[in-house]
Amino acid sequence: SISNSKIALLATGMRKFDFLTLQTPQLLVYEFVFDLDTKTVEHYRPIPAKNNCSSHTGLPMINPNFRGKYAKNGFTGLFGPDPQSVGMAKYEISETGRGASMAKYLLFGDGLMGGEPVFVANPSAKVGSDEGWLLTYLYEKKSGDSFLGVYDAKSMSNVPVVKMRTPRVPYGIHGVWISERELEKHVELWSQIEEAKGRKRRIVEAV
Repeated sequence: SISNSKIALLATGMRKFDFLTLQTPQLLVYEFVFDLDTKTVEHYRPIPAKNNCSSHTGLPMINPNFRGKYAKNGFTGLFGPDPQSVGMAKYEISETGRGASMAKYLLFGDGLMGGEPVFVANPSAKVGSDEGWLLTYLYEKKSGDSFLGVYDAKSMSNVPVVKMRTPRVPYGIHGVWISERELEKHVELWSQIEEAKGRKRRIVEAV
């Protein structure tokens, strides 16, 4: 949010889509500034790719600690013309909502395709919006093997911090990160729901 009356947004999108041919259009990152008073789009611009990097982008994300407030950095997946996920990109975002740019990008390497990237914040570093890791499943086309790739979101090095072989995961799977604490809350909530269902069944049977 720029002010009480203006909101800045970065989002991936396409200019058009042909439902007859189902051809994959070019996906880009766009920056918008919305004026809530006039109910208009004050600013709109596609963000160019860096150097010779693929300009097909998608599956955007930010550090979850910055949801609902200004984040200096945002991240997306990168796609080739197939479309196949070939890497990830990092964007620098202006507080004014104008002039965002692709700052860095990383590539998985020949023969590797990625799934949906997920940002996992570093719990011991709560300052920078790029302090954490980007996680994605990697699929090796030649062998059919699957790996979990963990990349440094600050440096955006092509070399993963961790590359761990996993049981086969189909290419194209979506992703989400759930911490141990969040998982415990889900289990507790599910137990409460099941307990409430049991009480309802007993009441119905008693009646």
